[in-house]
Amino acid sequence: MFSDAHAHLYMAENLTKVLEDSAKCNVKLFLNTAVDIESSEVIAKTIDRKNNIYGVLGISPDFSSSQIDMINKLEDILDKAVAVGEIGLDSKIDIPMDTQRACFEKQLELAQKSKLPVVIHARKALAEVEKVLDELKIEKAMFHFFEGNEDDAKRLEKRGYLLSIPPLDYARYNRVINAVDISTLVCETDFPAVGKTPSDVLKTIEKIAKIKNKEITFTGELITQTIKAYFDI
Repeated sequence: MFSDAHAHLYMAENLTKVLEDSAKCNVKLFLNTAVDIESSEVIAKTIDRKNNIYGVLGISPDFSSSQIDMINKLEDILDKAVAVGEIGLDSKIDIPMDTQRACFEKQLELAQKSKLPVVIHARKALAEVEKVLDELKIEKAMFHFFEGNEDDAKRLEKRGYLLSIPPLDYARYNRVINAVDISTLVCETDFPAVGKTPSDVLKTIEKIAKIKNKEITFTGELITQTIKAYFDI
């Protein structure tokens, strides 16, 4: 069984077809990830553990200004989640970093209280995100759409964090994959923004298998086991 570590399934126009198409490629486990309170509430109501659809609930930087006072609503539904996310910092959006950080920190504290890992959005703000994680002593974090280099990857690996790789053919991702142990890596599509179907995760599984000189099925199943263990699934 293969997995998509970061998808927005709630955005699918025809979720049944998406899941059927994914199943044909043995992509059968999903972390359905929210970006705001509304999507968190939708995901919380549609979690389907029987079919391996799990919820990651949180407020992304894009909504940090408008929804920072709604975090209590998030707390009310976190018992349905396997992680808090996607949360973090983004230097490319027009929201003051102080506002983003306040929302980020409150959700990190909520994750600690709930004993949940976090799924990190860090766009052009990796150093700032690491500083906050260090200050709050966050032990379990997955970096969605990891954008760091191989030195960043090695540093985060030492902290026990996961790096999520999207299906993009960038040389930088090849170097990152080569730099860390396979147990540090997971695959995502960021469906529907990047991968047009969760089965696009196979592109990344194949890339990792080739670089690590492993068989594709072994690699995909190992990544699934990594996700299950990390998110207590």
